[in-house]
Amino acid sequence: MKCVIVDDDPLVGWYLRRKLRERYADEVEVHDFCHPWEALRYLQPDVDVLIMDYELPDLRGPAFLELAVRRGVDRSRIIVLTSHDPDTVRQSIPLGHCLAIIHKQDRAQHDILQMVMDALVKRARSKRPPPDQP
Repeated sequence: MKCVIVDDDPLVGWYLRRKLRERYADEVEVHDFCHPWEALRYLQPDVDVLIMDYELPDLRGPAFLELAVRRGVDRSRIIVLTSHDPDTVRQSIPLGHCLAIIHKQDRAQHDILQMVMDALVKRARSKRPPPDQP
């Protein structure tokens, strides 16, 4: 499963990458970017989940989200991280335009992010062909 993280704070990318690798080991291939234009060049339809910051340099969240969708990333696989009030963010990213909006400083929402990732990894596992048996 391929996961792309886009956040201009390198500590956020480092933290999420570490947590994903600890929990899912080699099941999740993680790529993180600090700059949205760099990430856009990498985004393709084969990205299983995009975790993106709402406040990105040079490109605000809604614009980056739309460009990611144009590059082939499914809206139902985009998770938006924010330090703002999620209700304020929902005014510019309406319901249905992404999978979830997660507040970075709310520990309970970190649990929601983990549950969402668990579900996505479980779905990816179920789609994998069974290993060859002798």
